[in-house]
Amino acid sequence: MEKKFLFSVVMPIYNTAPYLDESIGSVIRQSIGFEDHIQLILINDGSLDQSHEICKRYKEQYPDNIIYVEQENMGVSHARNHGLTYATGKYVNFFDSDDIWEPDVFQKVAVFFDTYEDETDVVCCLQKYFESVSGLHGLSKKFEKGSRVIDIHAEPDSILLNVTSVFIKSDVARHYTFDTEISIGEDSTYITEVIFEKEAYGVLQDAVYHIRKRHAGNSLTQSASKNRYTKTVDRYYQYLPELSRRKFGRVIPYVQFAILNGLKFRVLSNQELPLTPAEKAIYVRKIIGLVQLLDDEVIIQAGRMLPATKLYLLKLKHGILDESHLSIEKDILFYKGIRVCRLSINRLELYGFSITGNRCELRGKLAFPLLGDVVLQARVNEKAFVIPLTDHPDLEKYSFTGELIRKNKEFCFAFPLDDNAATILFDVIFDGHVITQKPVLKNELTTLKNDSLKLGNRHVSLRMKKILIENK
Repeated sequence: MEKKFLFSVVMPIYNTAPYLDESIGSVIRQSIGFEDHIQLILINDGSLDQSHEICKRYKEQYPDNIIYVEQENMGVSHARNHGLTYATGKYVNFFDSDDIWEPDVFQKVAVFFDTYEDETDVVCCLQKYFESVSGLHGLSKKFEKGSRVIDIHAEPDSILLNVTSVFIKSDVARHYTFDTEISIGEDSTYITEVIFEKEAYGVLQDAVYHIRKRHAGNSLTQSASKNRYTKTVDRYYQYLPELSRRKFGRVIPYVQFAILNGLKFRVLSNQELPLTPAEKAIYVRKIIGLVQLLDDEVIIQAGRMLPATKLYLLKLKHGILDESHLSIEKDILFYKGIRVCRLSINRLELYGFSITGNRCELRGKLAFPLLGDVVLQARVNEKAFVIPLTDHPDLEKYSFTGELIRKNKEFCFAFPLDDNAATILFDVIFDGHVITQKPVLKNELTTLKNDSLKLGNRHVSLRMKKILIENK
């Protein structure tokens, strides 16, 4: 009698022998009970290392739970599609063979689906990096409000673009296939199609998926090829708007945020592309066409993006950045009345501070999102000094079309001290506005975030935006 499973885990494998015991073990050790509830489908995609021997060992140990399939190397998408044909569980997960599940995840997913069975076909888990990188995945903001079902129209910026940390109802998963022509974005198109079924998906805040960022830097997601600028643009970035139009008759904000999540990296990079001049011209034209699909509000409200990049994208969309649409109120920059950013935070960086006798020297850099003429001044005991700014080409940010996006200017400022206490405030003067800066502290100056710094017989501290130098 064929065993009925609650979960099927499809694991494509390609030369990941050093990680397989840990990854497979994280599935076997699930608290819900591996032998009773989990089917593991190992698809060896033409590995040249010892992956075969390891998979065979686990297959022999758990013959009723593990299916082991060998195929010639055809890529992760083909392996996932192939593996899905063997899945008999009610829910399916596409698991990367070097990652790790925490032991209570499957139990929590089962409870979640029992609670929200009619509301969603998908639930995703919190992603955390380990090995060469630590911290949360960049798209983790959606978990801040806790475990719930997200309506993609009510929270369009809460995008889900991967399948590895996701569980899908198998009956729905089988309706779709992964695109075998691309290796970047193939899971994003797949999961978007699935999510569109109910226009919603679930998030589990306390169920954790650990993503390995290898020290060797040789995983598929850590490499790229010419296809990144040709097929990926056609079959991922341009496919998502087509999918949205077919479903909703328009490119909905959720899809716009999904497109923008990748475009922001593409337009910010001025690296040499593996394209001929003719191919690059086509690539640039396609990227501009995609930017023109984005609402101004989506560009401005996107998270994890430099304000200077947002302004460049608006310029790319409209052909010009109309400065009449920009306004500054106190220290807030607005575009067409929509808040872009604060101009007093994360603009001024201090990385050097020294006192020699009665002379104080400050070193740092200024990165201001607006490209017009900027003056930096220091107010020492309310006496104003203009600080000379020096261009630093290595610190400037350029776009993929070679346009300057963001200036970074360095400065070194010295002033005399007397025996009295001194206070220092930094102001940026732009277009008649005086914007007092809260310095970002680097190197030994990070001490000032929580404590004072002793330099000679002086003590330096930070009070809000003010640096205070005292004799003690």
